[in-house]
Amino acid sequence: MNNRIGRKLVIDHNILYQLLLDELIWELVPELGYLKEDLENSHHFALERLLKPREVSSGCSGCTSLKTSMRPAMQAIGSFVADSQKNEPERLHNLITFITQKKGERPSPIVIRYKDADGKITALEF
Repeated sequence: MNNRIGRKLVIDHNILYQLLLDELIWELVPELGYLKEDLENSHHFALERLLKPREVSSGCSGCTSLKTSMRPAMQAIGSFVADSQKNEPERLHNLITFITQKKGERPSPIVIRYKDADGKITALEF
C-alpha cells in the first residue's frame, strides 16, 4: 500500500460511480458485500438513466441526473461508514486501502456526506 498522504477526498456521486465501476471492490472490500446488490443496481440504473432517459424516466425532468440516480448508493455507503465509525472503525480499513490504491496515495481525510434517520446531514471523515 502506498503510504503517501494526499489531499482531502470528498466522495460524491461521481467518485462513487467510478469506484463501483471496478469489480475488484467486492473482493477487496468484503465488508460491503451485504450492499453489493443494492449498489450494483443503483450503479446500473444510473447508467440506464443516462443512456436512455426517455425510456427510463419519461416525463421527469431532473430525474436522469447522475446525482439523483446515485442517491440510494450514496446513502447506503454513508450508512455503512456511519455505522462502522460508531461500532467497528476497523471495518473501514479495506475501503480506505481500496481508495488509496485507486488514487495512488492515501487521501486525508476521506469525507462522505450522510443523511441520518432524522434527516440531519453530516460530513463523515475517515
